[in-house]
Amino acid sequence: MSAPSPQLIGAINVTPLTPEDVKLWLVYAERGAATDHQARVAIHSTSKAIRWPDLYIKDYETRQYLKAWIYCEAHAESFRQVCHQRRGWSYRTGLRRVGEAIATITVMLNFERAAAGGAALVQNEGLAPAGLDTPP
Repeated sequence: MSAPSPQLIGAINVTPLTPEDVKLWLVYAERGAATDHQARVAIHSTSKAIRWPDLYIKDYETRQYLKAWIYCEAHAESFRQVCHQRRGWSYRTGLRRVGEAIATITVMLNFERAAAGGAALVQNEGLAPAGLDTPP
């Protein structure tokens, strides 16, 4: 599979992040945080990635599922087993919530990147792409 080609957004070239990109960043951030601070700082934006669940996922339970999944992926643990060990946690619900959380983070990061380039604006108390004329 070839890499996606960059798209011009505003004044900067931006290749939109995919859910797979976000998963990798989250897992690498956890691995770096667990091993050593210098490794975390050496990877660009890793220190920010470790905060994404807290910044972008408002639902506490979904955030907990996501953090457990990240931990399991980073440390070769079984997410299924973690879910079964926690009272009231369902493995299938956990996978669904993790998928939704990853999708939410992906959308929010792509929006922030577009906004930084001037391609996403807030107008009339709502969000709209730059250059989109909304009727009054």
